[in-house]
Amino acid sequence: MKLIFKDGPVPVEDTELKEPFLCLGREVDNDIRLKSPEASRYHAKITKDGNIWIVEDLESSNGVLINNHKIDQSAPLAHGDEVKIGDFVFKVQDQIDTPAPVADFTKTKVEMDKKGDDNKESGHTKVLALGFVFMLLLVIIGLTFISLKESGPPPKTPEQIAEEKLKKLLRLPFSVEYEFLSSEKDPMLQKFNIFTYRVQIEENEMAVKVINLQDQLKQEEVVTLSDEQVSRLKDFTKTPAFLDASSSSRKSQNKLEKQSLFMRLGYLGNQVIYENDNYSKPPIVEDIIAYIDTIVDDVTQVNRIPRAVAFERAEELYIAGKRLLEYKAVELRNEYDGLNKLDSSIKYLTGFQNLPPYYTEAGRILNKGRASFQARIDRLFNEGSFHERSANLDEASKVYLEIIERIPDETNPMYRTARQKYERVKNKLESIKKK
Repeated sequence: MKLIFKDGPVPVEDTELKEPFLCLGREVDNDIRLKSPEASRYHAKITKDGNIWIVEDLESSNGVLINNHKIDQSAPLAHGDEVKIGDFVFKVQDQIDTPAPVADFTKTKVEMDKKGDDNKESGHTKVLALGFVFMLLLVIIGLTFISLKESGPPPKTPEQIAEEKLKKLLRLPFSVEYEFLSSEKDPMLQKFNIFTYRVQIEENEMAVKVINLQDQLKQEEVVTLSDEQVSRLKDFTKTPAFLDASSSSRKSQNKLEKQSLFMRLGYLGNQVIYENDNYSKPPIVEDIIAYIDTIVDDVTQVNRIPRAVAFERAEELYIAGKRLLEYKAVELRNEYDGLNKLDSSIKYLTGFQNLPPYYTEAGRILNKGRASFQARIDRLFNEGSFHERSANLDEASKVYLEIIERIPDETNPMYRTARQKYERVKNKLESIKKK
């Protein structure tokens, strides 16, 4: 099967569809590049499923049209279909076309007249029979349509919905690049120590590279990630908190510590860079980096952080975490952010010998703070449920909203539960107002 260029602002070569899939969009890494602002960066994807080619809209701005009808998410392709993507129009063509029947003009006029006379008597009978069959087919089709309309397709189970979502998510083009660079000059010895830790992920393949100049260490490793790990990273990429995150930097005379994170899922993505600034990273960025580090620790053997850097960052996070907990009454999210920073501080020190004195103190504060925070969230959930049962929906809405503000992390299960309950109460209130 081929895509034949029919119309568009820029000519596109006719393309044969090849397995497993083919991507179309404005970016240069698409299989078919569409040079037009009407086309999204990653607009559509054509995948083979058995003997059928299916076109899928990758959440584009202008959608995908087949024969002037906009598809919902995906639709099968057939010979002769016209596919419109942005302001480009393609025609679907099978590689093997069935030859048209050739008329036989060799019979004489006498033979044709004789055959016509023989068929005159049976002609009316055949017409009546065909008319009866046609009416019968219309009745059967009508009854079948009514039956299908009344019954409808069976509802999908939550497991089926989750599986379809995972399959669709895994089909989108995906890449991640994370780099941690530490460069420090010793004024006394006039020497530099450079440490580089880089992670690159393309689809399910992850490459990790570590260069430690002080320890004369260079490590490289390539591994394959599971679908679940890739799906979690893609979920991070889609969150508004990451898409809206911004970069920051501070000056330092003898030291450079730089973290950069780039993530792309289809046409969604963002890049953030932090130089000599470990305080301005939003929680979502810290969570993404922590998850990448966890994967690296779980599936590779590289030593990703030198001791000196780990100890310094752990102390900074310990101080920042304690400060946020001291001001937890100023802003609702401070308590959650403070506990996360203390947890990160402890993770940086885990595995090293001769730990600093604050390590034990950080663990004690973290355990006590987590217990207090969880008890507060549980109490708020119980309070919200009580207000719902009492039909006091305004108060229930306020309680669930407070939980959302206390947990500024869309990947947290408690956040998602509170969000669902808040939306449910909100819909009930709107329904009551309409009545």
